[in-house]
This record gives sequence, C-alpha cells and structure tokens, in this order.
Amino acid sequence: MDNTYTTSQNNPFVPSDGNSGANEMQVFVDDSVAYIHISFWQRSFANKLLWLVYKAFRVFYVSVWFYFLPFVVIMGSYLIPLYMTKMPFIDPFRAASTLPK
Repeated sequence: MDNTYTTSQNNPFVPSDGNSGANEMQVFVDDSVAYIHISFWQRSFANKLLWLVYKAFRVFYVSVWFYFLPFVVIMGSYLIPLYMTKMPFIDPFRAASTLPK
C-alpha cells in the first residue's frame, strides 16, 4: 500500500491553479497507524495495576460527576424549598435580642 501523494492529481489539499506553487513536486506521506491496541495480558504487572487504578478512578469520576451530582442538584432545587416551608420562621434579629447577656 503506497501512501505517497504527488502534486495535485491525488491530493485535494494542493491547489490546482498554476500560480500557487503547485508546479513544484510536493510529496505528502501518511504516517498514521490505522489501529493501535495493547491487550491487557500483554502489559507488565505495574501497567496492569495502574490501568486498574485508572479504571476505578474513571468509574468513580463518571458516576459521581456526570450522574450523581446533577441528580443531587435537581433534587436539591426541589427539596430545599420544601424543607424551608416546613420549618418555623426564626427572626434572626429578634432571636439575637433574647439571648442572655
């Protein structure tokens, strides 16, 4: 498989008009790898351990930050006003004046 493109015949990124330097030979090589994968069993012991620690932190982060905290905020926006309506009103100025000196 040849990943070399020359001039503008196969490369859409090289302008085809004659004034922009497309007359010179330009070579573009695609060095990217299509697929990279390391099997869990091909890793060293330390890398396996660190990968498991990473997965544990990732599960905790995703479950708390993206699922639990939005749920708590939505429920809090409903429960805090409900809780405040059931509490007796305490006037802070009046309560401060009744404290023993």
